Amino acid sequence: MNIFRFSLRYLVRKRLQTTLLIVGIALGVAVVVAIDFSNETAKKALDLSVQSLLGNSTHQIISTNGAINEEVFVNLAKRGESDALSPIVEGYVTVPTFDSKSMLIFGIDPLLDFSMRNIYGNQTTVLYPLINSIAQKGNTIISSDIAEKYGLNLNNSLEIEFEGKKSELVVVGIISNEDPLIRQSLNGLLITDISSAQEILGKFGFIDKIDVVIHDDNELTKISGILPENILIISSNEQRTQVENMVSAFQLNLTALSLLAMVVGLFLIYNTMTFSVIQRRELIGVYRGFGFYRSEIFLMILFEALLIAVVGTSIGFLSGIILGRQTVNLILQTINDLYYTTTVQDVGLPVISMIKGLILGIIATIIVAIPPAFESTRVSPRNAELRSGLELKTRFSINRLILLALLSFLLGIAQIFLPIFQKNLWWTFSATFLIVVG
Repeated sequence: MNIFRFSLRYLVRKRLQTTLLIVGIALGVAVVVAIDFSNETAKKALDLSVQSLLGNSTHQIISTNGAINEEVFVNLAKRGESDALSPIVEGYVTVPTFDSKSMLIFGIDPLLDFSMRNIYGNQTTVLYPLINSIAQKGNTIISSDIAEKYGLNLNNSLEIEFEGKKSELVVVGIISNEDPLIRQSLNGLLITDISSAQEILGKFGFIDKIDVVIHDDNELTKISGILPENILIISSNEQRTQVENMVSAFQLNLTALSLLAMVVGLFLIYNTMTFSVIQRRELIGVYRGFGFYRSEIFLMILFEALLIAVVGTSIGFLSGIILGRQTVNLILQTINDLYYTTTVQDVGLPVISMIKGLILGIIATIIVAIPPAFESTRVSPRNAELRSGLELKTRFSINRLILLALLSFLLGIAQIFLPIFQKNLWWTFSATFLIVVG
């Protein structure tokens, strides 16, 4: 136990150095936890939004130009090729009443959309009047959770803002849903009539997409045949897969960047722990002269690393959660702008992010502390005060270190430029890691 007491005394005496170690661990863990927390939250939010907003639709009609002329929908409805069509106009607005939270204006045709989606609940006698009531201009339906949180009742006015232009909506319906996934997605929606959404978002004469229920391939062929060239009809499952693949690639980049930050932090830890051992060569020699075993010296260095790792990881974990809550909004906004419109924005702290942060911070610190700890066991009472021994050892190892550095550089460059390694993004990330190591 004496050796651990000596270790604690050293950490306290060298508090600036100890603080540097803690900060290095905390920064690395904070970045990893923040990015992982943001990624997991964004992924779950995307899954919830896709599941709830697609409803019963099997396909969606979209435009390569980003907007569909209303005439396309009118033509489809007149042809009667499908008995289930629902045009949608959507876009994000800021609601000052909701602490300037972004909400999705979800413009629908009440009669057509009611049977398409199950977000409206199962109270048919109440919901038909509610859905019909939003057909009047400037009306909206909100979720019961949002209404309760911000103290809103029926006929209350709600100020919204889109691209600097302010508008008002009147709350004419408050709905809920027993399904927890749908209930969460409702918390990000302002359901309005299409004409209201078009006016608010400046999309007069245009819609964003048309949800369709298609029963067989023959029906799909007929609808595809009457669509203009720039209008596509895609499977809802196919769209979901495409979105998930694109978002996964985006999130993979963020994960790789966070791990790179952790690597830099680990190098800081390794260098500082090595410096700590070199700084205490004479002291370690004295310990050995007092009869301490090599194993006890080894455990002393690892004990210091564990203590610093626990403190640094705890600070980094809490900082990562705070940073992640801010980052997730930016990631969701990017997903909304580039890939898919999400309505869920808060799904809680994923357990997997907590586990990753704690394990990575503590175990990674212990691993990088092992080489300095092993080095400390090679200090004997006789050579502890001899500077020449350390210099000779450095001269002996410098050639091997240069060779390892060159090998690491060459492997990294090969993985970046050789075609065989360019098929997988992880090879590129590992190449970056090898170059950093070199």
